[in-house]
Amino acid sequence: MDDALFPRLERQPVLEEELPAANPAVHLVKGARIRFAPGQPTGLHRHPVSTVGVVTQGCFDFQVEGNTLASIWDPTTDSQETRLQ
Repeated sequence: MDDALFPRLERQPVLEEELPAANPAVHLVKGARIRFAPGQPTGLHRHPVSTVGVVTQGCFDFQVEGNTLASIWDPTTDSQETRLQ
């Protein structure tokens, strides 16, 4: 897919909080809002830390290396039944 067909992804920080020394295994938590155009690819990339994503509208297809393609969706705006058609 040609990435030039899509707008550049923009990350809007919504949280960055240093954690107290009482929690030595985790020192920093970050949150961001990322908006994708329909069908827009992220490009191959990795996350060096544990990552959580929340879909707030529509559907997001993803694939972890070595696994099959999977989808997550916001059940208030989309359903698995409509996604799989």
